[in-house]
Amino acid sequence: MLKKFDLFLNKRALYFLVVACIVFLGLYLRLNWSLKFYGAGRQWLPDEYYYYVSTAENALKGKGFLPAFNDMPFSRGGIFVPAPLQCLFILAVYYIFGLNPFIVKIIQILFSIIAIIFCAEIGRRLVSGFAGIVFAFLFAIYPEFVFWTEILQTESNFLSMLVLLLFLLILWAKEGNTRIALYASIVLGLLCLQRGNALLMGPCLAITALLYFRNKRGIVSAIVFSFFPFCIIAPWLIRNMIVYGEPVIISSHQGIMLYISNNIHLKPLQEPYAEIVNVLEYQNKDYPYLVPEIEEKCRVYDEKKANICRDLKVSWFAYSRAYNKVFLSYIVQHPVHFIKNLALKTYNQFWLIQNVTRIAVGFFRSESVFAVLHRGILFGGLMGFIIMLVWLKNRKIYIITVMFFYFILTGALFLLTLDGRYNLYLKLFLMLYCAGGCSLFFSFAWNKFRRQLKL
Repeated sequence: MLKKFDLFLNKRALYFLVVACIVFLGLYLRLNWSLKFYGAGRQWLPDEYYYYVSTAENALKGKGFLPAFNDMPFSRGGIFVPAPLQCLFILAVYYIFGLNPFIVKIIQILFSIIAIIFCAEIGRRLVSGFAGIVFAFLFAIYPEFVFWTEILQTESNFLSMLVLLLFLLILWAKEGNTRIALYASIVLGLLCLQRGNALLMGPCLAITALLYFRNKRGIVSAIVFSFFPFCIIAPWLIRNMIVYGEPVIISSHQGIMLYISNNIHLKPLQEPYAEIVNVLEYQNKDYPYLVPEIEEKCRVYDEKKANICRDLKVSWFAYSRAYNKVFLSYIVQHPVHFIKNLALKTYNQFWLIQNVTRIAVGFFRSESVFAVLHRGILFGGLMGFIIMLVWLKNRKIYIITVMFFYFILTGALFLLTLDGRYNLYLKLFLMLYCAGGCSLFFSFAWNKFRRQLKL
């Protein structure tokens, strides 16, 4: 008995030692990238500053919780409301430490490092310690995950909170503990305030809870998943109703982004990236993706050059809502075209490689090396997905699968960007499946080898 206990301690000690090494590797890669990028005296990226940083700066200076988005070309005139949580995060750090962007990035990096530890625990609790180590290692070194820790947009903190949510859901799936469901719902509410693509996750988890636990626990968990995230979102919605008189749930431009990514003119294989078809970057109202009636109603055009766009006459919410109606009518009128394009965009988000972010890790700056990593995670993840579903057959893997398909669908609703921000979260799940599949496969192969040796 004592020998077994000593062996257990040694295994646990080795596991924690390896995880600690991975954590330090992840910290080194992130700090190295941030110091190189920040030390180069870089300017703010447009989305980074005009959405989030400027909102925090204006709030700190007493100018209101408002972005400088309307100072951008093609964006003037209409009131714009960004997703609030990243702005509040920057504002809180500015308030405590002063106007020092580098401190904000350091704290964002620390959140990412904590996520590495949670990745290890997710893999360990779901499959094995080996799976946890592989999952944490992939999360630590993946160039896209490293890249976004330097950028003060929503991606890095959303990714860190998503890892925490997955950890809590794995704990909840074991017995349906209501208190853990409450913690997960709070994290989910914060995820919604970080990015709007998490909005429908609560109802999905509520349905899953009812199917998993067909008893009182399932009903209570379903109520918690449905109700508490909305309680987190509600103050922001009420604030926007009071300040602007408009029911902005998260941000102002979700409708226009859905229309850009889903319309009758779109050809996903030929035009896979939002930068190619982004109507917001075009001034010409004759551009095929724009709807002339909406543009005439919502924008002011140059009197001498009637087709050249100037400023919005309405808020971004009103402008976006008009395009949201066109998006919904497109689904009703062309359902086959919509579903076909959804399938093509799903293919794009899995297969296409966004090379912009690979520069964050020196070893993967070679396009061919990064392609090997990307394809390896893709094929390993898809194989691991099948192996884990067939082999494990428990609530933990099923809840991960529900989340995986949720992000496949929400990711496919939007077009890819060259920096890969819209399919970033799929790679997290592929890494987990890859790690779990490798662990199960090697465990099976090793046990079979040992049995043959005994024979």
